[in-house]
Amino acid sequence: MLAASQSAAVSGLRILVADDNPVNQQVAAGMLRRGGHLVDIVGDGAAALNAVSRNAYDLVLMDVEMPKLDGFEATRRIRLLDGPNAAVPIIALTAHAMRGDEARCIDSGMSDYMPKPISRQRLDEAVRTWGRHTVSARRAESHQIIDQNILDELLETMGTDAGLLFETFLSDSASRLTAIRLAVAEDDTAVVELELHSLSGAAGTMGLPALVAACEQLRRVVEQGMEPLPEHLVDRIDSALRDAREALLSCALVA
Repeated sequence: MLAASQSAAVSGLRILVADDNPVNQQVAAGMLRRGGHLVDIVGDGAAALNAVSRNAYDLVLMDVEMPKLDGFEATRRIRLLDGPNAAVPIIALTAHAMRGDEARCIDSGMSDYMPKPISRQRLDEAVRTWGRHTVSARRAESHQIIDQNILDELLETMGTDAGLLFETFLSDSASRLTAIRLAVAEDDTAVVELELHSLSGAAGTMGLPALVAACEQLRRVVEQGMEPLPEHLVDRIDSALRDAREALLSCALVA
């Protein structure tokens, strides 16, 4: 009874089921629909990638063994998409509950791991966990440029020096952005990784989640060895940095 009431708290999610087996498709979809969720079904990894690139899902159930693209590669490519769809929670479905499978799923960018046959109880638990995560993220969304809790703590800690701290951060970040843009143009991944590490770390300290997310997306691309490096992801960092400056201006923390 507790599971049912908790599941109802996150009913109405839009969920993608990616599995090449029609029986597995119907079982998973049936469980989810009984929980009050909207379900789309695709039969291979390429179709899953296409669906996520076009639609805003709250959750994806991803079979790891599928034709065209397996679940691991489909997930890696989803994580490289531009925009919020790249962050959709993805739960791996695998028929082989072997040692190392969970680590491989997480390493490919999946959020969680579920062996087959699918248990209704475990599926409900996963949907509650990741559905709440998605709902929270949707409420915050990427326009939450500043983490207010971190900002308040910085203001309390730094006192009258808070403005100088943020001015220093923005000046240093602008220099690092310039270095990243040049390194991306030259496909110098070592410099890109180094500058991203510094910029993302500082953004986290300052409580700027949108900027951290933009850095993380480019970092994943570098980690995957994509060539040439996509310049539009640098533009996303640039945009997030400009948004951060405007937000700080509104707080009267920078000149």
